[in-house]
Amino acid sequence: MWSIMKNLDNDQLIMLEIQAELFELLTKHADSMSQAVAITFKTVVDCYVAQFGRKGAESMLITAIESIKEGKHDLDPAIIPQNLLN
Repeated sequence: MWSIMKNLDNDQLIMLEIQAELFELLTKHADSMSQAVAITFKTVVDCYVAQFGRKGAESMLITAIESIKEGKHDLDPAIIPQNLLN
């Protein structure tokens, strides 16, 4: 794991850290995961609107839809670190 992390740039390390913290937060609410994910998504959209305005948020959502259609967010349990699996 360390050898992989030392090859990441600062942005990639920040992304991994935030993702790990977010997954940790969501797993604390595993009994209501759908609600926790929905609230998290709404909060992210609110932050995008505040940061980039409505047009910027709309652009992000269009990009997200295309990314989903391209299969970029399909989960592959083989590549999920074991410490993030329950």
